[in-house]
Amino acid sequence: MAAPSDQDVFAIGALVNNTYRIERVLGRGGMGEVYLARHEITERNVAIKALKSAFTSNDMHVALMRREEAVSAVNHPVVIRYIDLGRTENGDIYLIMDFVDGEPLDKRMRSRPLGADEAVALCRRLAEGLAVCHSQGVIHRDLSPDNILLRGGRLDQPVIIDFGIAKDTGSDQTVTGGQFAGKYKYAPMEQIQGRVDQRSDLYALGVTILAAVRGQPPSFGANDFELMQNKALPLDLSDLPQPLQALLAELTDPEPSRRPNDAAALIRRIDQLTAMPLPPGDATVVAAPPGGDATVFAPAGQTVPPRTAPPPQAAAPTPGELTAVSALLNSRPEAPAAPPPPPETARKPEKKKSGGGMVTVLVALLVLGGGGFGIWQSGLLTPAPEVIDGPDPDPDPKPDPEPVDSASLPQISPYRVEIARAEDGTITASGHLPAAAGRDAIASYLSRAYPGTPEVHFDLGRGAPSETLADDLLALLRAIEPLSDWQVAISDRGLVLEGLAGSTGIRDQVTAALPDLSAYAFTADITAGPRELSRAGLAAEIAELGGCGPLAVDRPLQGNRFALGETVRISGHIAEPPDEARIRRAIAGRIGDRTLSLDLAVLNPSVCSVKRLLPPEPAADFAIWLGYGGVTDQPENPTGVYTVGDNPLIDIRLPADKTWGHLHVIAVDLDGLVYHLLPNASRQETRIEELGEVVRSERRVRVAYDNAERTDPSIIAFTIDESSGKTLVIAFHTQEQLFPVPRPFEDPTAAFADALEERRVAGALRGAEIVTKLIDTRTD
Repeated sequence: MAAPSDQDVFAIGALVNNTYRIERVLGRGGMGEVYLARHEITERNVAIKALKSAFTSNDMHVALMRREEAVSAVNHPVVIRYIDLGRTENGDIYLIMDFVDGEPLDKRMRSRPLGADEAVALCRRLAEGLAVCHSQGVIHRDLSPDNILLRGGRLDQPVIIDFGIAKDTGSDQTVTGGQFAGKYKYAPMEQIQGRVDQRSDLYALGVTILAAVRGQPPSFGANDFELMQNKALPLDLSDLPQPLQALLAELTDPEPSRRPNDAAALIRRIDQLTAMPLPPGDATVVAAPPGGDATVFAPAGQTVPPRTAPPPQAAAPTPGELTAVSALLNSRPEAPAAPPPPPETARKPEKKKSGGGMVTVLVALLVLGGGGFGIWQSGLLTPAPEVIDGPDPDPDPKPDPEPVDSASLPQISPYRVEIARAEDGTITASGHLPAAAGRDAIASYLSRAYPGTPEVHFDLGRGAPSETLADDLLALLRAIEPLSDWQVAISDRGLVLEGLAGSTGIRDQVTAALPDLSAYAFTADITAGPRELSRAGLAAEIAELGGCGPLAVDRPLQGNRFALGETVRISGHIAEPPDEARIRRAIAGRIGDRTLSLDLAVLNPSVCSVKRLLPPEPAADFAIWLGYGGVTDQPENPTGVYTVGDNPLIDIRLPADKTWGHLHVIAVDLDGLVYHLLPNASRQETRIEELGEVVRSERRVRVAYDNAERTDPSIIAFTIDESSGKTLVIAFHTQEQLFPVPRPFEDPTAAFADALEERRVAGALRGAEIVTKLIDTRTD
């Protein structure tokens, strides 16, 4: 989620396609943004991906958006639904799709890898969605954990997203020309070589499920040669239990002909495998913990059988293939990031490094532009390369003896350091530093500043972007201590800080304390909180700011808390126009990086004296209806604005089945008088069941009539004169009569306010339903 910016394609509150109201920015990249929007009629949430007009001249970028929208023919709950593709008057292209409120699979697997049963069930569910895509001739080509959302965080409700590089099997056209599209860790050999069919998606699905079980993807090497060699070999799956092992062995087979033909065949194969009983004494294997292989548990009284030898090597690619594909890989920035594989023919599960669960912000490239925020639904981020020229660092390094010969250290490119403090206070750190002294100083600082932090380790390596890297990091870490959570990511000379401050004041404090980091390409994105903003808490804090009755806070998009970046809508009444600026300043300091929308009406002092006595948030299922007298069809006036000579009609409209209780209606005008429209001397009945008439399923009780009906002495009718201002109509629905003794038709506001306060103290308003409506009279 990101704070609004003047450079965004859409402003918060803008109406897109006359239908979708922009609520907040979900994420931002160099070439566009992703927004949360709400359908004005159905109130259903959607996501809108926008491509700025400056980039719409690039045919490839436009084709990516067009290709995604073309998947709208696929209709399945496991596949993201695309709704429309449009262009603004400024030339910005936008794509409207379903909004999925969920967690990416790659985030889930880093915090809690899947169990074997969960993995098989997830594989089958995803295969159902792919089967529909394949039946429509659509191949995803980029299936990976970051392109799978878990709706509501549930494994049984996955959604496949980001079809930007999907291929239509009905034609040879691909949006990226003849180049490779996808992620090297998840794509099969034939896709890297330019050949793609349904079985390519199945390979990616197999590697995705394997990564979800182990908590990280398998390693395929640190350079082009190793990648091509290892992609031609079967994966080592000996740590997995059956039937998961057999299933993933088929899906990730380097030879496409040995995989299921399509997703429908995969579903049948899963059902066949899960129906087969395990052989007696078969071991159960759990996912590999960080820093180690899988733990194998044998049934009671039995020993764990030794692992079987890996399958025979497949034929290695020819030198010609290596040369061609190497050139292709070197032409793209997404070369795989992984340490060299172990020397065995088949690869064992890759061990995790400390801090591996942290999101690396800087080292991502946008499909729609470089840099920016990690966006779950945009499909805009792709990992950057990591190439280590030197021996593989020890995964459990020991203290380095001093001095260390820097010439013996490995050359690191890109040079990375990642340090983060999570919301729960957990500190993670990984990467390289140029000297042991700096490494130890940072580790010591973290243990002192954040008690309970486990010991952190950095490897040593050459290639640091600055000789003062450790000192610069220490200065930055000290400056950002007041932040609730933060992450610092260095990649070569790029340095990115992202964090959350508890308030705008804390953000200002941290921003002012940031050290001089001009030696780096430094960017800071500090969001002002609070992270959790309770609607009830905010309403209580600001209730009396208006001075004309409690201010009301609209409901958040979900639940009872406003998310960061969401719009906070506040309505109510004020006594004079300058009050709005005062209220805006007071509320802005409470809501942090959320958009404030104020809907405040100015009332005169006499109206305010009554309005402030009403409950802060009246709850009712009836309404005040305004219309025009003197016309045949009596149209509604939803704005409440009338001019000189108009004849306002006023109805109280209730559900026909609401027959209990009593009704009391007043109008408080700008001259300091309260008019009792119901009851009054000529009309004393207040029981709802005896009032008005029922039209279809609605009871209509008229309290201000057409002037033509004034011949009846029991009715009240008004005509707007030269006076201008606001009149407040209030309808009370109470268990008993609001006032035990009838009030005069006209009451001074002070007298009525005193009487109403007495009745409130006596409990007459307990359980009452109250609605209000403003009549705004104008002279022009």
